[in-house]
Amino acid sequence: MHHSASIDSIPFATRPVALVPAYMPDSRLKDVVKSLLESKWIQCVVCVNDGSGDSYSGIFDELNQIGVTVISHEKNLGKGRALRTGMSEILRRYPETQGVVTFDADGQHLPKDIARVAEALMSNRKTLVLGSRTALREAPLRSRFGNYLTGKVLTLFTGIRLMDTQTGLRGIPAESIPLLLRLETSGYDFEFDMLISAGGQKNSIKEIPIQTVYIDDNESSHFNPIQDSAKIYYVLLKHSKVFITAALIDYAIFWAVFMWVEKLFISLAVCRMSAVIYYFLVSYRPAHGPGKKSVALILKSFVLVGSSFISYFGINAGMEYLNAPLFVSRVGADVIILALLLSLFRRVRMFQCGPIQNSSRSSRRTEAV
Repeated sequence: MHHSASIDSIPFATRPVALVPAYMPDSRLKDVVKSLLESKWIQCVVCVNDGSGDSYSGIFDELNQIGVTVISHEKNLGKGRALRTGMSEILRRYPETQGVVTFDADGQHLPKDIARVAEALMSNRKTLVLGSRTALREAPLRSRFGNYLTGKVLTLFTGIRLMDTQTGLRGIPAESIPLLLRLETSGYDFEFDMLISAGGQKNSIKEIPIQTVYIDDNESSHFNPIQDSAKIYYVLLKHSKVFITAALIDYAIFWAVFMWVEKLFISLAVCRMSAVIYYFLVSYRPAHGPGKKSVALILKSFVLVGSSFISYFGINAGMEYLNAPLFVSRVGADVIILALLLSLFRRVRMFQCGPIQNSSRSSRRTEAV
């Protein structure tokens, strides 16, 4: 890792650029930026005014006067859109930078923590660095509950275990930005989308602890618990659309074949093979070469086909011992098998499609800087 004493040996043009999306900010933003501009780990600060309105123009003029590059949206387009605008401009203006450090405009992130994330990014240049709040028990209830729920859902669907899924303090490698610019999410869901998309890149996710700061019970936050949470979970559905479509194909073909031949095992084998073929053809990307991802996908496909044997015995057991109808027995068996497969794919390394290394509670202590 680079230490503070060696920062002067790092070319200035390669150091991270700080990016802050701002919607109706107050004077605290200027105080944070002024301190941040004194840090050697940050070469400059870019601020995106996300349609704050004329009454806030004075704040952005002050930022511009102290050396901040201010980009403005005519109307409010959302945090994700503001981040994409800023990252696109940073790539254009600072092509040699090693990455971007994003932080929030409400004063939650301290300059020293922003600089620490920048330092960690320079030491892990293919890693998405998250500044994770360690004292979430002190957070307002809506923030604490939302973080807990999204964390559990993220782990269930992807196997990624994070302490703080909603942190806005992030160190993003420059090579990851082109992919992020192609994401369609525009609000707070963009940051959740970023975590899922990181799994498809040759990088890892690293969490470093930061101080938890909530001012006036986080009243300045523009996060809508209902609307923005719904958008976040829609991101999961979007990333799961191939799996959901495969499941629908599985069930449709199962009932069609069973009504025709009235043979349970044959129906299961045909529907499962059909669904797996669809899943493989849609998920396989030959342009990326054979590699680890393709091998893992092939192994998953064989396991999914083999799971039809377990389904067969599970359905028979439900019908024989519980007197459950065929449909109920099939759904019950599939729920159990799905839980087992998700656990298998998350825990066994050879089934992992991406080389993403997830932070865990045991490794977080060793990775803290």
